[in-house]
Amino acid sequence: MPTEKEIEAEVRRLLALDPAALESELLAVAGADEAFLESLPLQVTVPPEPLKTVFASLSPKQRLDAIRRGIEEQLDKRREDLRQLVCVKLKYCDRRGESELNLVVAILSGILGHSVLILVFPKAWLIPIVIVYLFRNGYFDRLCECPKKK
Repeated sequence: MPTEKEIEAEVRRLLALDPAALESELLAVAGADEAFLESLPLQVTVPPEPLKTVFASLSPKQRLDAIRRGIEEQLDKRREDLRQLVCVKLKYCDRRGESELNLVVAILSGILGHSVLILVFPKAWLIPIVIVYLFRNGYFDRLCECPKKK
């Protein structure tokens, strides 16, 4: 399991990326992981082609959409555990005024410490980029039903 300093360094690096660079990195990381590709809602071809080939044949927008849907479908399986951890224990809505770095590191540390997503994403190296991507796209605001920021 990564140390707190390693988590913080990776989160800092990911948060420094502009949205397009973060999406590009997510596409590269996810596209290289056969196990992760198997969890995505990709159409099966006839005759069957390797998932990497099917994934690569999609446009970047389609690949990103498949990744997002796949991640959210996997998270829905552990939604209540994730909600309890992020919304109740970490008090996500109350902490939204904190720095992005502190908030994302708290979420990641909690997730890794409680193994909430380890069963969803067995390869821990995928978790930081997934969490930063979800954070940037408002997933935790929706999960915790936070009031809109003013």
